[in-house]
Amino acid sequence: MNSAEAIHMNNGNSPPQALYNKTSEIYSGEQMFEESSYFVELSKNPQKAIEIALQNPTFERTENEEKTMKDYLDSKCLLSIRLLERACRINAQDKFIPIQYQQLWVCLNKTRIQRNVANKRIVKPLVAFHSVCLEPKDNLVGLVNDALKLVGTKTELAKLCNVKHRQLIYFWTKKQGKIQLLALIKICQLLDKDIWQEIDDCKLYGHCAPEEEAITFHNYPRRELLDLLIWIKLEGHIALSQPRVETCQRKGAECTLEKIKEKFVRLYKMNPKVALIYDNSIHKGTDKDWDGYKLSISSAPLRQTLVLQYNMQPGYKCKDVEISDEINACKNDEDKKQIFATILETEGSFFPENRDKQFPRIAASSLSKKFRDQASKLGTELGYRIQKVNCDKGKNTDFYDFRINYLTDTIKCFYDVLPYISHPIKKSAFLKIIENKEFLHCIKLQNNTKIKSLIKSARAKCSNNMYQCNKALVQKIEENKKTMFKYKRHNVNGWLRGKAVPLQAIIEMCRITKQDFFEYMPECLSLILLQNKYISNEKYMKLLMKREIYGL
Repeated sequence: MNSAEAIHMNNGNSPPQALYNKTSEIYSGEQMFEESSYFVELSKNPQKAIEIALQNPTFERTENEEKTMKDYLDSKCLLSIRLLERACRINAQDKFIPIQYQQLWVCLNKTRIQRNVANKRIVKPLVAFHSVCLEPKDNLVGLVNDALKLVGTKTELAKLCNVKHRQLIYFWTKKQGKIQLLALIKICQLLDKDIWQEIDDCKLYGHCAPEEEAITFHNYPRRELLDLLIWIKLEGHIALSQPRVETCQRKGAECTLEKIKEKFVRLYKMNPKVALIYDNSIHKGTDKDWDGYKLSISSAPLRQTLVLQYNMQPGYKCKDVEISDEINACKNDEDKKQIFATILETEGSFFPENRDKQFPRIAASSLSKKFRDQASKLGTELGYRIQKVNCDKGKNTDFYDFRINYLTDTIKCFYDVLPYISHPIKKSAFLKIIENKEFLHCIKLQNNTKIKSLIKSARAKCSNNMYQCNKALVQKIEENKKTMFKYKRHNVNGWLRGKAVPLQAIIEMCRITKQDFFEYMPECLSLILLQNKYISNEKYMKLLMKREIYGL
């Protein structure tokens, strides 16, 4: 249960018990919350939004959905938040419908929604989604004036913008007072303008918050915030009742929270004082007691930006979490690697495949099958062989896994994502696994003309006697090799006939001929060479720089 979702007792603001009992008859037991994470209690704005949507002939719904919505209008049952969201989207097609019936979280402001938790308890958080304000720049005042000309009267414009007093519209036209963001969203809809482009580089202020909590808004494309958005989707929480964004980490990995905080502060010129990282031991002995750290960003403008611009969902994360928007925002492979790195930092783990071979395995688990399928497809696009697993044993029967089992794939994957990973525990776990020197023999590279030429050059360096050159080469490899495997003359003959060549052999032959390792092997293997002290950290960083990684 999220901290903002306290158990709400009936105090006259929630539906009477008789109504809840009646609702339970329609949605019996666990089935009541099977369709959606939340159900909406009786409230004026959601009922009006449904009423308007039902009048639209393009609003497709089943007979059961229509019956549910009509029962909600008659105060006979609760309403799935998904149905309300669909209704709001239908209403958004008509720009002359007020914004509070077009935008889900604006519609739910000051409304209680409810979901079930363990032991058949019901939590009823109150949605608080007050508008934030902007400084009255000339271009924004011009938009207000243009919308006023289009609509005709301040009263009508105030009604469309969900503004209580038409005098506010007058004040905005005279640059007297800050302009509400939600009103500007409606005004830009009326004028067919891009709201996020219009308010670029404007200051956003919280509702009744001090000026020091303001942020400078920038219209960043989604790809600029890929790691932040995915981290919040998978590990974070946007509060329903308070202007707060949170995420947690166990002890030893708090530096990941510092990374997230630093990026938010830098991108939005945020006051660092509103983003606090604290030790969760302050909750020791309570139901929130766990060992770790929490990042809490108290900023209404940031919450509104994440929800309204990037379509992030506040409140409890339902099982159907997905990352399709972030994947579609990628322009190149480095963007995809950054997303995959965040997935592994949040949901992933690294461990030996079995006790004998100790091969590394990369795995990730989720309650969302949709997320698992999207993440595994992304891994396939990056060149990894992905195994998808449905957990059907033990306690974790609802989990969906994907795994990368092959040695070369795991090493390539970690080479790809390492520059984007700051989680010290997960990073060190994988690096420790690949220090196993036997992997140098287990990794075999596909043979080609270039590698055959290397073998012949190395033989010539070891011996001028054509009958002893294979034996001399093997002896030279055996002198410096780090693996337990013993190379024989027949191995060299097999390599010359086209068999795959172990990485250890190629390393030693390159050292014999004094040639660059990466003339004969992919650069992704630089990580295992670094861990086994065949290349320097400077060489490794140069290879990373060639990838044009952002921020390096």
